[in-house]
Amino acid sequence: MNRIAVMRVWRADLALGIGLEHASASESALEEVFLGIETADGITALAEVRGNGAYATGADTATILRQTQEIVAPALLNCALDEASQRLGSLPVAPLVSALADSALHDARGRATGQPIWRLLEGRGAASIPVHAQIGFCTAKEAVIRARAAARAGFRRLKLRVGRPSPEADIAVIYAIREAVGERMAIAIDCNGGWDVETAGRVLRAIEPCAVAWAEQPTPAGDDDALRHVRAATVIPIIGDEAIRSGRDIDRLARAGAIDGVHLKLEKAGTVAALIGLVERARAAGLTVFLGQMDQGRLGSSMTTHLAAGIEADAYELWGFQNVTADVATGLDIRDGAMIVPQGAGNGMEVDMTKLELVGEFG
Repeated sequence: MNRIAVMRVWRADLALGIGLEHASASESALEEVFLGIETADGITALAEVRGNGAYATGADTATILRQTQEIVAPALLNCALDEASQRLGSLPVAPLVSALADSALHDARGRATGQPIWRLLEGRGAASIPVHAQIGFCTAKEAVIRARAAARAGFRRLKLRVGRPSPEADIAVIYAIREAVGERMAIAIDCNGGWDVETAGRVLRAIEPCAVAWAEQPTPAGDDDALRHVRAATVIPIIGDEAIRSGRDIDRLARAGAIDGVHLKLEKAGTVAALIGLVERARAAGLTVFLGQMDQGRLGSSMTTHLAAGIEADAYELWGFQNVTADVATGLDIRDGAMIVPQGAGNGMEVDMTKLELVGEFG
């Protein structure tokens, strides 16, 4: 039986050509943590998550490194690949740490069997998956330039970050983009919890003529009444993101009539099995389901792409490496507004290991 013989942890910072700017973040680089697995049979696997996104995942880079080295590695060493994910699910670690480890385990199982991860999930085998381009905080003029560039690149949907200190600036940018792209592109917005109830209601009512497809997390997570009041104030569908970290959150917000759908991420669910469970729970509650990820490099984005090819959802946010200038990984590309699904074994990616800094080795 193929057992885990060695585990290694690496770090790298991925510089961004356009900084990550929204209501909860202002970053010029992505802090990436990589976990490698080597089996007794010589199979090597690798996975990646982003550390400087604790506003959404609840775990920073230091937490990922500490829990991976002190809890995950001792628990999984010498464990059979087929049993490791189940053991991982019982460990007292942050969901983001579980996501990193389970991504590596799925890569290892895929490489051991010669199958892409999406096939292990009994996926539909899509060659490509339509995604949306993202536009962070910027001027209306710059937003229009980026929107038109996305349209020329074949994207059919934009997600615009909102929640600026000036609500009027948000409104102006949305109207400018709609005028620039016409009706050929869908426009969604993501506030990352940056508005209060009054501001959210006022802005959403003001932009209803722009045919906004959905509004993601308009008010801070943890205030169910705020989301419910906002949903009652607009015809724009309300999607929960930062507010959704468990099945209990889905059930509670659905019963309260606070959301129309959920944006689910492996980084918040923990394991692949847990993510599938959340999708099923949201479906049972009659909610729209979006599958996405944090901004991260190609290796991390490849895992979400495999999940998207293996799990049915209503929309996908997969372009986490949109603004990365010098990635360490190759094998994942976007064409005509769609992510090309890797077909190689495991995650199907190649990584330049010389660009990673080894942090720890176990086994």
